[in-house]
Amino acid sequence: DNPISKTIRKTVKVTQRIRTDGPTSSDESQSSNTTPININRVDNIIEISPLNTLEDVLPTSTTSSSSPIFDFLSKLNVNPLQVKKSKVVLIHKAEVESVEPVLRMKIAWTSSVVNVAGTSQFLDPEGEDIFGLNNLFGEFTNVGTFDTPYVDEDVRVSRTSG
Repeated sequence: DNPISKTIRKTVKVTQRIRTDGPTSSDESQSSNTTPININRVDNIIEISPLNTLEDVLPTSTTSSSSPIFDFLSKLNVNPLQVKKSKVVLIHKAEVESVEPVLRMKIAWTSSVVNVAGTSQFLDPEGEDIFGLNNLFGEFTNVGTFDTPYVDEDVRVSRTSG
């Protein structure tokens, strides 16, 4: 396996979080006998744990005739701010379109947030939002849907369009 691909798999994690932010209009329309689906937000989270050196990326020498350039580069600090984790959160407004035969949701990208955590004097160890961007036209221009044909306690399978 390619060392760069291995490193990317170890340092990048993508998660989709489906959630509700407070009451929705569907709360009032649901009868007391049914469980309402109050989903109104979907976050796509790209989590990055950066490398401190290039040791895992550059080829290692197995012989005594190692290249001094590779040795230098593999030990070079490529993370001078000591970032331990960063997240890019793509926030989408969501609306449930159907529940049967599959859960279908309409989503629109409305904003993004960048959060960084680290151990240097410039970064909060717990993480702090350092940049945010609102998409003023998100509900009108960036609309798509995704279907969830299968879900259980451990796995959710979704497919998207748009």
